[in-house]
Amino acid sequence: MLWTLYIIGRSGLCSEQLSTTVRKAYHTLQGLATQRPFKGNDCINRSYNRLNQDYQILHSLCRFFLDHCGVAHQVGNYQMFPFLVRTDILYEHFVYAWLKFHLPADFEIKAQEIVDFCKIIESKIDLVIYDKNTRKVGFILDTKYKIPDSKPSNSDIYQAIAYATFKNSQNAILVYPKPLNQPLNGLCPNSSIQLKSLTFSLEDDLEQSGQRFLRSLLNPE
Repeated sequence: MLWTLYIIGRSGLCSEQLSTTVRKAYHTLQGLATQRPFKGNDCINRSYNRLNQDYQILHSLCRFFLDHCGVAHQVGNYQMFPFLVRTDILYEHFVYAWLKFHLPADFEIKAQEIVDFCKIIESKIDLVIYDKNTRKVGFILDTKYKIPDSKPSNSDIYQAIAYATFKNSQNAILVYPKPLNQPLNGLCPNSSIQLKSLTFSLEDDLEQSGQRFLRSLLNPE
């Protein structure tokens, strides 16, 4: 319990009032027990009797916090090997998972569909949304975990148009985590492809952000 309180106190997730309570509990136990590291698994498969059964609930709570308190981008007391998080892939997977759960029943979504351009260049489309009734591609989505200075790059635009053309879709969508200064919304020249940039923000409530994104996708103004 002492170690768990230590981890909670350093997590940065507590309000000022709660942090005070955690510190008081920590200092109280500090005089009764020796602090040493534990893992969540250390809190299970323990023997209880009528003399110590009150600790069972406390150990369950300790396991919850120890299992869900991970590394953070802060200075700590322990050495950690460096690693990279592919946030672009993580963002794509998140958008895919959210849409898979929230799309209307008439649609289905697939990720990383392979396209073969003239058997020379093989590429993968981030997300493809199909109309279940017609089996046609309704939307091509290309997620971009980056914030352009003002507008999408030419390469991003060309890629989205190429994917939409290959899949015979009339909607090519670039998805960004923040609104663009110059958003896209118009027909491609000499084409029936509607090119748009939409936002699925990660800074607000994710459910509300997703619903706004879905409305913009399915019900364009």
